[in-house]
Amino acid sequence: MRKIEDIKKDECALSPSEKEDLQWAVKEIENILKDEKVSERGLTRLDNVVESLLNLKRNYTKRIIKLLKQNHMLD
Repeated sequence: MRKIEDIKKDECALSPSEKEDLQWAVKEIENILKDEKVSERGLTRLDNVVESLLNLKRNYTKRIIKLLKQNHMLD
């Protein structure tokens, strides 16, 4: 059985790609705020951010469920 420390390192931490996705989403939201106009480009940006965050949420939820199935306590 794996040590709890190894599990927390591997499965309880955000991956580099997930961190990059979140940083990208923040930058896109900042760009929308800077533009201050309602436009088709802004809508496309907003839609892309929403889709990216939904994907991240799905993966995050799957990882939580996986950890719970393994009977690990979560903080």
